[in-house]
Amino acid sequence: MSARKKVVATATPQSWAEANALLEEYSRTSNDLVIIAAELDAAVAAARKPFDERAAPLQARLEEIFNGVEIWATANRATITDANKTKTVKMAAAAIGWRTCPPSVEFKRPLKGIDIVKNIFALMKALSQDKDKERRRLVAAARGFIRYAMEPNKKAMLDNQNLAGEIAGVKIITGVEEFFIDPTQAELTEAK
Repeated sequence: MSARKKVVATATPQSWAEANALLEEYSRTSNDLVIIAAELDAAVAAARKPFDERAAPLQARLEEIFNGVEIWATANRATITDANKTKTVKMAAAAIGWRTCPPSVEFKRPLKGIDIVKNIFALMKALSQDKDKERRRLVAAARGFIRYAMEPNKKAMLDNQNLAGEIAGVKIITGVEEFFIDPTQAELTEAK
């Protein structure tokens, strides 16, 4: 059995005056929604404020305790880890320890991604000219440092619509009209 779709009655104007009256109502209703959203944002901010105020000193205290215990543990690391035989120390209230973070890549400032790509190409060129055969083999590894994003460029296709239209699976769509209502930005008042 298929689900029934609920039909919503649509107010359809029969004249210019009726259309204008509906548009006035649309504008008022749109303004009311903006006001309600603003009131909601204000209410959420007001409701959140006392909790943020209560949490701030607790967060500051946690940070203070963490830093203090870290300083103590680092100063006494050899003793509490049994001469570095373990990285985790189980104490009565909590476990403390040191974790090795996974490797990460960081670009030195002020270098940007494109600068790094240029540097990779320079490395690849230097490796390919190296006398050492093993170093020349590293070119392929360095090539893997660059990600090539292969995707259609819609902007370029719009710039050359005739040529793009010859590509199988590409359709250039022009002249589509879309209905809109731009409510007059009358002065916002309290929502009704």
